Amino acid sequence: MLTQPPIRPMCKECRELPARPSGRSVSGYQRWHTLCSHCAKLKYVRKKKDVSCSVCGFVAVDSCQLCFVDSVTVCQNCNALSLKAKRQRTELTVDATVDWNNLRL
Repeated sequence: MLTQPPIRPMCKECRELPARPSGRSVSGYQRWHTLCSHCAKLKYVRKKKDVSCSVCGFVAVDSCQLCFVDSVTVCQNCNALSLKAKRQRTELTVDATVDWNNLRL
């Protein structure tokens, strides 16, 4: 049980600004988040898509034709090709030879 209110901590990201308030504890003391309000906003900012694919240069008519993968804007076709190549790289193949002389049933 706390007998003194906790000290306001500094932000864990920038270590310059104090952490933002998080409400009150059961004891009535102020609670604090780990990030300041500026770093918390930056963490959840949505990145905007470009109007063209960065791989093949396809210019989209609508934004649904593009997707945002690993902070790069790519078209659906390039995304499907990269996923297929990734799947083929991770696919396991077994090279097993059978010796018919030692086969037991």
